[in-house]
Amino acid sequence: PKKTTCQWYQGDAELKDETGDELVFKARKDDNGKKYKCKVSNEAGETISSPAQLSVHYIEIDDDNLADKTVTVGASITFEISAKGNPSVKYKWLKVGSSKTYSTKNSLKISNTDKNHEGQYYCEVYNGFADSKTSKKVALTVNLEKPRIIEHPSPEEQAVEVGTKVTFKIKA
Repeated sequence: PKKTTCQWYQGDAELKDETGDELVFKARKDDNGKKYKCKVSNEAGETISSPAQLSVHYIEIDDDNLADKTVTVGASITFEISAKGNPSVKYKWLKVGSSKTYSTKNSLKISNTDKNHEGQYYCEVYNGFADSKTSKKVALTVNLEKPRIIEHPSPEEQAVEVGTKVTFKIKA
């Protein structure tokens, strides 16, 4: 019987020591989109297989710029992350202790903050294939605004006799 040999290639690059009828390896993100083929040879000649393309599903999150924020009531804030994956990723911003989705973008913007917005927020990134990833949690603290005096006590000065009712008014 004629002996058949196989040599595997990634694209046009020969994969050293990959000469069996199976190519087995652990997929990495960088392998996404690569094509693999095998050159099968015997005494009569050689034939190259059609290429097989590898699609590697993955998700990567960059939440290094995600940080706790402290604002005053009425201010606006934005939390933002970046992520990539194969296939394309989707986002879901959540608040700890709530099942409500606050945003489906890579950023969460809260306008006109109040004390009800206080809490910890995080983002789930998913694509339906790779395991979903969760950003680190960030805290939002909403401080009450110090009162502002609109009009100082008036009148500024009053002279009265003992026992007289005195009234000063202020607007804050």
